[in-house]
Amino acid sequence: MKSKEKTKEQVIDELVKLRQQITELKKLNIKYQQIEETLHESEEKYRILSEATTDCILIETVEGRVLECNTAGAKMFGYNKKDMIGLTIADRVPEEFAKKLPKVISKKEATQGFFVPRISKKKDGTIFPIEIATKIINIRGKPRLITCIRDITKRKKAEKKLKKARKMCASL
Repeated sequence: MKSKEKTKEQVIDELVKLRQQITELKKLNIKYQQIEETLHESEEKYRILSEATTDCILIETVEGRVLECNTAGAKMFGYNKKDMIGLTIADRVPEEFAKKLPKVISKKEATQGFFVPRISKKKDGTIFPIEIATKIINIRGKPRLITCIRDITKRKKAEKKLKKARKMCASL
């Protein structure tokens, strides 16, 4: 008789433990769904931000190989997004500059987010002036470059016209 009662107690204990585990699993599932929703929202914000800009935004290895690219960036260089992935810095600069590039971009070579003037090369070989800002970041414990590139061709042309107009005015 005692062994039957003991068995009932064991079953009741097991049921209580199972209910507690089910409750914990439900709580974990709710937490997981909230985290997943936050992640999707964050991804959507990133996508909107990167696609809304007219500047090229790249995520690269510290060796300068493209891992991610926004649509504006692919368009700027004359590629589609898929073809931009895997390109190196050497693929995007004139040949004479490619030879001078460091093998790995360190914090010293990164612009720390400040724009600096450079020249770049499109898929068709066209050379064009840019401003570039690079910063080293960590993604999942790996150093990466976040690179923002601005095509300043129109600005340079406007500056030339302005300079020419000033010269003409000065000669009058």
